[in-house]
Amino acid sequence: MTDPIPVIPLGYERLSSDHQTIRPFLRNTVVASWILVFLGTIAIWINVHTAMVSGPIVFIAGALTILAALKPRRYAGITLGASHLAICLTLVILVNAFRWSPADAQAPFSILSTAYMVASCLYSQAILGLRVVWTRR
Repeated sequence: MTDPIPVIPLGYERLSSDHQTIRPFLRNTVVASWILVFLGTIAIWINVHTAMVSGPIVFIAGALTILAALKPRRYAGITLGASHLAICLTLVILVNAFRWSPADAQAPFSILSTAYMVASCLYSQAILGLRVVWTRR
């Protein structure tokens, strides 16, 4: 009996089990982090004191998004997670630099968090490959 002819592995072979479990995890962390940004923004509009709770939660969500994006080398996910970390650090630095009281921070926090929420929503859609379908009638 002859030996089988060796074949060259092709690029479209099945992915390892690591990639099959990490990609849904990345997708879930991107969606969850955006939901947390949305809820945090709504909470900041209601009462700026909630930033002391929502800020660390968004920071942790950003760190998890970075970790989920590292293994499959999804640089868009890494930048989204880093932007979550950056907005939290930016707000902390602004409070400390300008010595804002909660009443002073209400308007800037509301405006900055809303702008960030919109930007991260658009970027999250780009990462997930979601397409907004516009129909003309």
